[in-house]
Amino acid sequence: MEGRPSKEKMSSDKSKECIWGEEVIKRYIDVADQESHDNPRMHLGLVLGLLGESLRNCTFKNGSESCRVHPLVFQKSGSGKESAFGVAENIANLVDDQLNKDTTFDFHSVDNITSGNLAGTQVNGKNKRGVAEQHDILALREAKDLFTHHEVRSRMRILMDGEEVTREMREGTITTESTCTIMGTVPPREISADKVSKLVSEGTLARPLYFYSEIDLHDTTEIIGQILTETSTDGQRENSISSEKQKELTQRICRTLVQITEHYADGVDFEIALSQETLESAIREQIEEELERHPEEVKMIVQPMLTRYTIHALRIACIMAALDECSHTVEEEHLDQAMTYWRQSFYGMLDYFNRRQDEISGVNKQAMRRERDKARSKLDLLVEILKTPRIRQTRAADELRVSPETIRGYAKELEEQGAIEVQKTGNSARYIPVDNSRNSDVTDFM
Repeated sequence: MEGRPSKEKMSSDKSKECIWGEEVIKRYIDVADQESHDNPRMHLGLVLGLLGESLRNCTFKNGSESCRVHPLVFQKSGSGKESAFGVAENIANLVDDQLNKDTTFDFHSVDNITSGNLAGTQVNGKNKRGVAEQHDILALREAKDLFTHHEVRSRMRILMDGEEVTREMREGTITTESTCTIMGTVPPREISADKVSKLVSEGTLARPLYFYSEIDLHDTTEIIGQILTETSTDGQRENSISSEKQKELTQRICRTLVQITEHYADGVDFEIALSQETLESAIREQIEEELERHPEEVKMIVQPMLTRYTIHALRIACIMAALDECSHTVEEEHLDQAMTYWRQSFYGMLDYFNRRQDEISGVNKQAMRRERDKARSKLDLLVEILKTPRIRQTRAADELRVSPETIRGYAKELEEQGAIEVQKTGNSARYIPVDNSRNSDVTDFM
């Protein structure tokens, strides 16, 4: 394991131009606030995404986890999201200009995303690379497409896991490597409760680092007031900084990102130099303590996300180690710093689900009833097949008073579970029970 770089190496002129530690994040938020007022959670998500991209080749947990952060911000329209993206894009492009020609840091934004423009397609028999492979940072300005289309979600999950996406096309196979950081924003109410529940259970909402800000009418009028103040001839906003200071900080933030990107260009596997007791106290106990503040319905909703949120905490800790003048070792102070930012994500996530718990719980109950009814119907079909081996699909449909299409779907699942065999002849099908000991208890197949 490569150790921490010497302080002598970090004392170069270039290093002196940088900003280190938590100051980088604070100064980025100061700069971004000049363009998108009172939007700290979104700015935090975006700067963590930029910092994670500068560690694109780095890992932790023996190479099993990437250091990339994929921020997803749930926030109402008209709250400065476009301006916030503009700041991140400007800084990314400045970094891109300063890196050597073999390294890029380009920022690309899209309003809509499809399977084709995400993971590639074929045009006139030739492969066309998708945006996930062409760019370093992919910004989804309206990420609702991510939640609407199953194929897009499936491929996005694979990309965020750092794996290859394979797409079978008529003229061949397209393979897309995961080479980008994905950032997204979406209005909270664009996604129905039914969809939110599904997104949690399938893992789509657990992979990004999730940020939620409730923007009410008072917040909006405050933002309006700040815009008017900075436009006036005699007013000055509380968090205002001069254009010269803004330019200076932007340059130093860019210099830091350049330094980190170049230092870690060949990649390192960060060493987590922390005891189990320290990790348990910092992460697990905080998760359990915060969950105790919320009702059982919320706990059930977020349960599938908790394991990945543990990984998020360690991922941010690696970023804080990199901000400690390019250390390769995560120490306790780095984890403490990381948890400050992690809590803003985790608490925001719980707040979002707490506000929608009744709506989402109702959908979950409906889904459970549908699954229960489906299991009963599958059991009824299996009983018919056991009573009448080689029963035809049409007769099974008549006996159970459902459509042949429904029978076909249930039979396919029973076949996949090893309960029956499907014998097809032309457009008709017969169902044959599997002769093995598992049929002694048909409920095993539910």
